[in-house]
Amino acid sequence: PLLAPPPREMEILRQLALTGNMRDIRQRGEHLKALDPRYGPFADRLRDLARRYQSQAILALVEQHLKEPESS
Repeated sequence: PLLAPPPREMEILRQLALTGNMRDIRQRGEHLKALDPRYGPFADRLRDLARRYQSQAILALVEQHLKEPESS
């Protein structure tokens, strides 16, 4: 399972996906990896989708994780 970043970060990603800003999504993926290495797999998945211009898949990924309760 992918460890999702905090809700604030996910909202930023959601907005970027809605606007189709792939460059900023890739940069945000780098930011997430720097924020916490545990977000690495999520960031890698995000960046892979952004490289392939899969904005709907990014939006689905983000919204899926926004709906899931945090497991702390």
